[in-house]
Amino acid sequence: MDAQKRTITRRLDSVLNGLQDEFQSWYEKEDFESKLNALERAGTNSSRPSKLKELYHMFDGCGIPYEKGRDNAYYREIVEQADISSNIDDRMLYALYARYSEYPSPKDYMQRMVERLSAEED
Repeated sequence: MDAQKRTITRRLDSVLNGLQDEFQSWYEKEDFESKLNALERAGTNSSRPSKLKELYHMFDGCGIPYEKGRDNAYYREIVEQADISSNIDDRMLYALYARYSEYPSPKDYMQRMVERLSAEED
């Protein structure tokens, strides 16, 4: 594999990993509702701590402040008051656009390639 291909592959991997990291912390209100319902169904049984851990992870991913070890009503109130977008599609499109806008346009890419491959006498 030549150096240019490795560079392109590394760059693509970096972009994809960055998008995956960014997308992992995106939740809609319905995601929180589903997690809260699962927490309520768990009641006081042994699955409650794992459900709480997942909910805490979601709060952390969205930057929502909370206190650990509280009752279900407390967490439901946080979700109801939080500004959680329900339009992930627009956020995904914007994230993709922002990533792609960092790269050269096809015109710039072709110009760079022509300049690199051509000799002065051409």
